[in-house]
Amino acid sequence: MFGATLIMAILAVAHAIPQVSDSYGQSEKPRLISADESIVCSRASYLAYRKVGTEIGELMLDSSPIPKNAADKQRIIDALAQVTPSGDGTQVFVSYTPTGKVFSTTCAASTCTLEEMEIPMQACLTENWDNCVHSLVRHAGTNYCLLEASN
Repeated sequence: MFGATLIMAILAVAHAIPQVSDSYGQSEKPRLISADESIVCSRASYLAYRKVGTEIGELMLDSSPIPKNAADKQRIIDALAQVTPSGDGTQVFVSYTPTGKVFSTTCAASTCTLEEMEIPMQACLTENWDNCVHSLVRHAGTNYCLLEASN
């Protein structure tokens, strides 16, 4: 009887403690959405990419930090939407953070080679020297945003 009472007391206390979600949860907040709502960046989008990353390419890409200024974030995400990622082919996108300019490539097969995945990054760095980030991967008709939406 004492054991059952103790368990009930522990459960009552545990239920009373507020649940805190960490930044690695599936929460859709914070998130960043393009003006036309075609591109959504969130932790959930990045985690969805991580689940299928090995199907997408030989290189698993990390989430990319972007400027903290809200206007800079919006410019980058809107520039991605303007290039209109579409189709079922696998595409890799890199953004130049100061202007939002987008560099991209479409891979020959559904799984990109390491060399194909780095084409847009090399183009961005050749033109700008720095401030280039992997920003989006499109695979099998789904956009996977790699931009870190928090902060």
